[in-house]
Amino acid sequence: MNPNTSYKITPFIRTQLAKPIGILFEGSIKKNVPKVKKWFKDNDIANPILNCVGDVVSNAFLSDNMLSRFLKMCIIDKKTKRGKYEIDSIVSDFKSIKISNPAGMITHSSIQTISINLASDSKFIIIVEGEEDLLVLPVILNSCENSFVVYGQPPVTDLDTAIPAGLVMIPVNSSVQKQVQDLLDQFEKV
Repeated sequence: MNPNTSYKITPFIRTQLAKPIGILFEGSIKKNVPKVKKWFKDNDIANPILNCVGDVVSNAFLSDNMLSRFLKMCIIDKKTKRGKYEIDSIVSDFKSIKISNPAGMITHSSIQTISINLASDSKFIIIVEGEEDLLVLPVILNSCENSFVVYGQPPVTDLDTAIPAGLVMIPVNSSVQKQVQDLLDQFEKV
């Protein structure tokens, strides 16, 4: 990923990104938070590093006493498909940063902000003017190995195989980062 380049999604990549990259936990966020905690317990992961993209999933993880301790970064845009959304969790130990990232884009300034903040020792909430959905890609590429990126999965019904709504958790490793970089290489560079 070139931090000096902005990326614009193409129709082909949009269909590719509709398919979850990581582990899909099906169902509501209320049902999936316990599933994520159980997954960490079952896999002997005591201190995961978590990065959330999306308002609903960020709020759910911030609201959970266990998961909130492991959060490094949350990226939100104060919207959901149902309209405006406000985080109601306590975020006093998180630094807040505002960025601009138009829908269908990954701007070079967003990439730089994510990269710098993931490399720091602080916890961050990045508030996006525009849309945060695609920022999951630079988060994956800039996260350390053995961390986890989490985002909400909307239902997808226009593919050969329908994908149910839920939560996606991506264990970050070099193989996943290569897969994401290969996808990003197919974006239009602007």
